[in-house]
Amino acid sequence: MVGENVTLVSSAEETAKDLYRKLAESGLERAADAGTPEHKFYATGDTRTFSALARRFLGPEVTAVENLTL
Repeated sequence: MVGENVTLVSSAEETAKDLYRKLAESGLERAADAGTPEHKFYATGDTRTFSALARRFLGPEVTAVENLTL
């Protein structure tokens, strides 16, 4: 329970709104007619471990993960 003068804030929603504003200010929004996006995933560690964890958060579309050496 929270008090009357307390406002709960969704950090995920506020972060998304802030990111959208910054992208819009920089002219980096994705065009509505741009088609289906292509996602690429890279990992500096074990790609199988990354894939398993990424699927938990991003869904089954995390398929091919490329290893990246820095």
